[in-house]
Amino acid sequence: MTDNETEAWEQVEKTITFSLRVCTDLSEEPELARRVKYTPLELDELNDEFKERLGFLANGFSFPQNQAALFWVACRATW
Repeated sequence: MTDNETEAWEQVEKTITFSLRVCTDLSEEPELARRVKYTPLELDELNDEFKERLGFLANGFSFPQNQAALFWVACRATW
């Protein structure tokens, strides 16, 4: 394998680890009360260039559970 091929595979094989937790926010309206909390893990092990490419996925956030499908679409669009 050439150096260029090795470099290309290293860029393709980048992954992130994250957790998704569902919780209930009692202060919200009933349809918005169930929220999903996204938390990226082990970002300190990734280089700055890759973290920059993650965009909104580089930081934790939460969203209404009824928007989970939109979250997955946005994740796929990021890559």
